[in-house]
Amino acid sequence: MAELVHTKDGSDPVTEPFSTASLNPGLSVDVEIESQIKPQLRCRTSLVGWRKDKYLVLRPSDNQYHLFSAQSSVILRYLVDGQIYAFKTRVLATSANPERLLFCYYPEQVTNLRLRQHIRYATRLFAQLELDHDSQEGLILDISASGCQFVPSKAAASDMSGTEVNVVFPFLRQGREVLKIPAVIRNQRLLENGTGWGIQFTGSVEVVMKLLMLDSQREASTVEQ
Repeated sequence: MAELVHTKDGSDPVTEPFSTASLNPGLSVDVEIESQIKPQLRCRTSLVGWRKDKYLVLRPSDNQYHLFSAQSSVILRYLVDGQIYAFKTRVLATSANPERLLFCYYPEQVTNLRLRQHIRYATRLFAQLELDHDSQEGLILDISASGCQFVPSKAAASDMSGTEVNVVFPFLRQGREVLKIPAVIRNQRLLENGTGWGIQFTGSVEVVMKLLMLDSQREASTVEQ
């Protein structure tokens, strides 16, 4: 099982103008209700639509609709293309008929929390690297959606930085095919347990990340803010 570890890889949250360009109705939106007298509550809603510069329309579950009232302060978070976006706003109004809906003030700015650059999973996962006419076995010590740290079982005779490779996961299969991800060795450094290669993935890793993180995601239901 992979261990969830939060890291700061040199990218801090970025504040930018709010845009609906990448939003679609049905998007899952996490709503945190702020309160001075009650514990903060988090509810899952879906995006219904919006009127530019006026309001956003959300649909909460029927059993959570009663938690909201006009002028309540809320924090909205949603995930788009591997990035978490968040902003603080207030409930403009609620509507019970014909649907139970929330109308929230349209934000001017949103914070991009850059999920993919903030979460890394520590692991000890056996893998192989395919190089030109050669292969190298070793362990992956940590992995994220953008790359991994690989410790080869045999030290290379020269610096491998810039070498194109395939990262092969022999025991993780997509259908009947062994999982194989194209990548580039970006750096090489000495570690306590050998030489470490910093590897950047250049192909899709969505299937691999789902397999690696399935158990951890059940235990870790929140993300770093």
